[in-house]
Amino acid sequence: MKKLYIITLLFIFGAASQGFCQIDTKEVLNKVMKFYKNTPSYQIEATYKMLRGLTGNNSTETYTGVMTKQGDYNRFSVLNSEVIQSSKFRLTLDHDSKTMVYANQDNPGINSSPLDISKFLDFFEASKVSEEGGVLVCELISSKRNQQMPYGKIALYIDKATSQVKKQVFYFSTLIPFKEGNTTKMDYGRLVVELKHKKAISNTFNMQDYVHFSNNNKVEVTEKFQQYKLINQVN
Repeated sequence: MKKLYIITLLFIFGAASQGFCQIDTKEVLNKVMKFYKNTPSYQIEATYKMLRGLTGNNSTETYTGVMTKQGDYNRFSVLNSEVIQSSKFRLTLDHDSKTMVYANQDNPGINSSPLDISKFLDFFEASKVSEEGGVLVCELISSKRNQQMPYGKIALYIDKATSQVKKQVFYFSTLIPFKEGNTTKMDYGRLVVELKHKKAISNTFNMQDYVHFSNNNKVEVTEKFQQYKLINQVN
């Protein structure tokens, strides 16, 4: 369950949608989008906490992830998986199954940046922005159920001075499974993501650390990943 939710999220930050009627919401999300798009490099440490119930602090699991931007490249690592992408290519690694998928960035479903939530915003028909001590709280709300969007509400906590996203809260719109002893109980829940922006990048990366092109222009895994199965989806 964890990997499915997190990989589909991929750090939902900023973009604006014409479907939103509140200009304040558009302005706030546009500033967020511009900050992450125009910043040439950064590293963000994320802590994910799954909470049972729509209120309270009943935490059922916690895990961490890291997102790094280096120029045209983004890398997202969480739950023993990595996603590396540029404007042209996308590489997805599952270290548990030792598989690597190499694909064109313009393939259906992967043609946007992990920092772009424009594809999600059409699912939310209402929004509002409030301020709490220099932090803007942007709430996206939906009363409609959709299999493509499991959240009834998303709350983004944004530093007003820097336009950095400090926290995200995703409220599930349907019942989800929670372990309770030896049984599984269905309940509502929410995913809280706390983000810590780092000034310096540790563990820099390069696509050539993972794959390279042979003399006949065939993509191959590097020596470090010889045990991985490569699935090449590039036509």
